[in-house]
Amino acid sequence: MRKTPIGVCLCCLLVACSTGPKMSRDPQVGACQESAKSALPQGFDDSKVAHLTAQADAFSACMENLGYALDEEGYAERLRYFKWVKASDVSYGDTSQAVAAQKQVLRLTPDLWRKGTRSSS
Repeated sequence: MRKTPIGVCLCCLLVACSTGPKMSRDPQVGACQESAKSALPQGFDDSKVAHLTAQADAFSACMENLGYALDEEGYAERLRYFKWVKASDVSYGDTSQAVAAQKQVLRLTPDLWRKGTRSSS
């Protein structure tokens, strides 16, 4: 019997447990996710956070056009949890970039969007 190298197992585990948003089964939401992938930041900022912000802005606009609204309570809860976990890791250092990126990743997460909860303004 052939043994699988431990590195391959760890790589598969990391991919399976990634924190990024998963593709939605709803075709309209999936279309918003696909269109957000092609969004690019404006100006000269080519950082990871700038790319995520451009994608999150495009996804948010598309979702709002479909009548969805971001679940602010769920967003805040997940962000608090992320901050708590990152802050507990002393070796991580400055968490400001990680928190800024996570804010955008959460805006790209379809689970945090609710249908028909748009406020009338």
